[in-house]
Amino acid sequence: MALSLRCALLFIIFVTAFSFAVSAQTTVATDPSRIGVGARSLGMGKSFIGLSDDVSGMFITPASLYSIKNFQATTMSGRFINEFDYMNLAAAAPTKFGNLGLGTASSNISFVGFTSTTEVLDGTRIIPSTTEGATYGFNNRVYLLSWSTGLGGLLEKISLGASYKFFTVDLSGPGIVGGRAKGNEFDFGLNFKPSASVSTGLVVQNALPAAWGGKIRYENGNEETFPSILKVGLSLKLLGEDGFRKIGTNELSFNLDEDLYPLRPSLPSLTHTGFEWSPLPVIDLRLGIDQETVGTGSGSQLEASNNLTAGVGLYFGEFRFDYAYHQYSQLSENTTNYFSITYGAARKKMKPGPSPVKTASFKLLPADKSIMYGDLVTIEGRVLNKEIKSVKVNSLEAVLANDQFKIEFPLVLGKNFYRIDGYDGRENNLDSQRIRILRLKDFKDVPPGYWSGIPIGALAMENIFTGYPDGTFKPEGNISRAELCLLLVKTMSLTAGNEHKIPFKDVAAGHWAARSIAQAVDLGIVKGYPDGRFRPNGLISRAEGVAILSRFDGLPAAKGESSRFTDVSGRSWAYKDVAAADEAGWLDYLKGDLFEPDKKLTRSEVAEMLARITPFSLVVADILDWEKETIRQFYFPEALKPAAIGIEAGKPEEIKPEAIKAAKMEIVKAAEVEKKEMRKFEMPSFSTRPMDKTIVYNSIVTFEGQVINPKITRIRINNVKVVLSGKRYKVSLPLKPGKNSFSIIGYNAQDRLVGRQKIRILSLKDFSDVVPGHPAKMRIALVATLGIMNGFADGTFKPGLAIRRADYLIKLLSIGKIPAAESLELPFIDIKPTDQAAPYIKAGYQRKIITGYPDRTFRPKRPTSRAESVVMLIRFTRQELPRVKSKPYPDAPVGHWAVREITAAKQTGMLKYVLVNFYPDQAITRANTAVMLSNLKPIKDRIKFLLDWGNGYD
Repeated sequence: MALSLRCALLFIIFVTAFSFAVSAQTTVATDPSRIGVGARSLGMGKSFIGLSDDVSGMFITPASLYSIKNFQATTMSGRFINEFDYMNLAAAAPTKFGNLGLGTASSNISFVGFTSTTEVLDGTRIIPSTTEGATYGFNNRVYLLSWSTGLGGLLEKISLGASYKFFTVDLSGPGIVGGRAKGNEFDFGLNFKPSASVSTGLVVQNALPAAWGGKIRYENGNEETFPSILKVGLSLKLLGEDGFRKIGTNELSFNLDEDLYPLRPSLPSLTHTGFEWSPLPVIDLRLGIDQETVGTGSGSQLEASNNLTAGVGLYFGEFRFDYAYHQYSQLSENTTNYFSITYGAARKKMKPGPSPVKTASFKLLPADKSIMYGDLVTIEGRVLNKEIKSVKVNSLEAVLANDQFKIEFPLVLGKNFYRIDGYDGRENNLDSQRIRILRLKDFKDVPPGYWSGIPIGALAMENIFTGYPDGTFKPEGNISRAELCLLLVKTMSLTAGNEHKIPFKDVAAGHWAARSIAQAVDLGIVKGYPDGRFRPNGLISRAEGVAILSRFDGLPAAKGESSRFTDVSGRSWAYKDVAAADEAGWLDYLKGDLFEPDKKLTRSEVAEMLARITPFSLVVADILDWEKETIRQFYFPEALKPAAIGIEAGKPEEIKPEAIKAAKMEIVKAAEVEKKEMRKFEMPSFSTRPMDKTIVYNSIVTFEGQVINPKITRIRINNVKVVLSGKRYKVSLPLKPGKNSFSIIGYNAQDRLVGRQKIRILSLKDFSDVVPGHPAKMRIALVATLGIMNGFADGTFKPGLAIRRADYLIKLLSIGKIPAAESLELPFIDIKPTDQAAPYIKAGYQRKIITGYPDRTFRPKRPTSRAESVVMLIRFTRQELPRVKSKPYPDAPVGHWAVREITAAKQTGMLKYVLVNFYPDQAITRANTAVMLSNLKPIKDRIKFLLDWGNGYD
């Protein structure tokens, strides 16, 4: 039977290879993953090290696995030079330990061998052999276990990977003995992506030396080694969203790899180069040059041969189908076709024109740019991006439960910023969102949403407007003439040395507002009455108030000839001032066509108008500017030279409104210049951690930092001598629960004080089982620090432990300082007079905090249900029960026995910890109890003081 020259050639190759294998010397083994790398990379001339963006890259560089974000799998088949059957199979997925992949690549051939034929070839007669028809086989396979991860931190643009490779070889046929072998090797890879458009890579293939096991060993004891190859690669995205240019939906990448053989200098280096062009989102077109080593025909010399490659990729949903055309040695009969199918490598959707709107990864409360008045804020949200596995708020990890999280932070007066970061399983930051919250000063009688609440809160932050000692503002209260003079003049006071004659017989020199009244009169802001009186305690009417504020602001005359207010005619003495104020927008809060000039002006109206007057409007605008991260500290000097406002001694009648307006602007400018000048001379003495106003959960604080002021040679912290190592220092000091104040004092060589810095630290109680990010951590720490709820002897709080009915009642009584009852007669059949809790249960019963069950039991050791806890709490606070028209929670229907108490608790903010359902019959936990108790009025006041950095620190 005649056989082709190709089969004869293949037979000679394998017999020769095996004869070397059984000889005494060690020979070079073949690695099937050299060709079985996938049709995609073969279509680009096998240039893939820099690109490395899907699972097929693990056959070239294990670092490529780091790029995958989801499960991927791939397989390839092809017949090398139409004889060797090549196949690969691989799968990889992200895990919390890094990305892991499994794969295999194999090459197989089977053919009929011979020693002679009966044909005549080129004049030579071939004699038939009796062994004609014998079958030879060669199977070469490698198994890969690959791992890859990113370095993170400052090295987040670098990823690395490693692959363990296990080889098996099976060479069979007549005369071949011991043709089976197995062995091991390792590949190591590293990728560096300095930008979205540039990526580089480095790979060491077959890095394990033969002495360490990097070889295959046949059953007959002979060995073969794998050549070590150093590969470097570069990928440039020329077109596309992340490319150097963007032209429609086109994506084009250029890839270049170089193979080096540092341990085999006789081998030439090989270059692999290719392009991948995606004119449409569903198709890739590829072209490349793949160099291979071939003989020169002159002895043992070798050279690189250029092989043309081309390919195409088609996307269908999650699948990609790849085809590669590959020449070998420029012989048409050696041309090979390869086919691959890859799952999970769907192309990101491309869209022409503007970039698509980014989908939010979180649904958050409160919303960005929220205005709040409390001293605590609960950041809660739902994760919408399923790839996000963990969430941090301002670097503090939040506990995720069913894709929801909740975490509490203190609010400082002014602007507060919170950054919500979402991370995947490998700690890669997938998305960030920001919440900006402005906390304004709050008053008991100015509820959220009050019509002039923002001006009141903003002006109160700068102490322009102040409240009363009982914490109220009295927004509907009226303002006297003396009060308004003090309010206006204190922002632009004259020098203390000036003498101001008081021209009114009803204002004595010792009157609390005498000086302010005199100055206001001198400035032409206010006038007296024809009878020579000022009437300082008289309440200002709307017309009087608008007239005074118009003079203060130097408001220009109205342009219109008529007023929109039908009750202010042109003959009214206040007509011009009212019309000018209305045109300036001061009176926008009056929606109707009546001004009611004789109606008494309220404090809230004054705040509303002041917020539109310079310099107060500058203050409010600065506070409400969301793009600024800090609030400029406006302040009004206690003394201002008379010349600054055009006043000459003894000539107050020459003062004009324009001079007053200019003076107010000069106040703001002077304040800014003064602050700028002061900063030139303010040299910080220390750079230290922790910073001022820090909350910690420890009983010890470690100060560490550096001395900046060169004059300082030694320092003390609260009179404790601190050892300096050069300019650096580090010392640990104890903390007491609650507020702690530390003074860092620096001395020069002459022992003179040359630097001082104050550090305020709030130390909250910590518990080993209340981990960072626990939704109730802050509340638990606050109530524990205040001694309202304590932990256990083992240092735990047991936040998930149910609280018993008797314990819950005793806790409420201790908060209200309600003493135990003396009489021990109780209507509960399960409570004995000798029971330790009996006096407290009696006291709770007497005050109608508890009632018991229909069977006349109290069940003191039974866990308190969430509904029972709310009922007891509402009765304890004696809160009025609302009418209920709709259910407060989906699982608390209108007919529920405790629905009115649950509604009342929700309305007062006691149930902020509830996300969706209330679960009224579930047991209340210690964590839930801590949150609810922290919302009680007396405890809220104590928490407010605890979080107030301006009070309680020495």
